[in-house]
Amino acid sequence: MDTFEDNLLFTLADIQTAHDAMNERPLRESATQTLSKAVNERSPEDLAALVVNLWQNGMLCIAPPTTAQAEPTIICAMGFR
Repeated sequence: MDTFEDNLLFTLADIQTAHDAMNERPLRESATQTLSKAVNERSPEDLAALVVNLWQNGMLCIAPPTTAQAEPTIICAMGFR
C-alpha cells in the first residue's frame, strides 16, 4: 500500500481502514463478485477507489455483531493425541 497517495477519490488512511476491515470481517457476496470482476479490468488506483467506495457505503464487509448479539463461537478446534 506504499504506492498509493492521497488523491481526490480517497486518502491513504481511507484505503488502510478499508483494508483493515477486509482482514477483520468477511466480505459481502456482492463485494466479492464486484471486486473479482474489477481486478482484471481496472488499474490499481481504480480498484483502490472501488474498495474505499464500497467501504464508505457499507457494502464491503458484513457488519460486526454488537456486544449484546455476540455469542461465543468456535474459531478453531484442534485435537491432540
